[in-house]
Amino acid sequence: MIQFLTLLDMLYGKHSVCIFKRAEQLISLLPLPFTFDIYNRVVPALKSIDEQTAISKQEYYSFIMDYTEQEKLLPTSFIEPIGDNMITISSFAEVLLSIEKLNATPVASQSILE
Repeated sequence: MIQFLTLLDMLYGKHSVCIFKRAEQLISLLPLPFTFDIYNRVVPALKSIDEQTAISKQEYYSFIMDYTEQEKLLPTSFIEPIGDNMITISSFAEVLLSIEKLNATPVASQSILE
């Protein structure tokens, strides 16, 4: 249960603090370096990569809706470099896209809610 809640904190931009069994200090877990807002704007770029296997970095950033240079690090969670100036979809983005392809909405089961 703790790992699940920690993951939700990270996905929804919350800061978590935990302590491991033998640790003497609290450990801060920062939010993941993306937001669902940026993911929704990156989806067209990810779909283009999915169709072509790889595209250039410039092409990737040009597909992102309302992209600004100040956001340069945010969309990098969804890509991995391959070769010179080419990128492909990261494993994380592949999972998010596969959920979208199934037209599924992740929900918590009743046993988790209880």
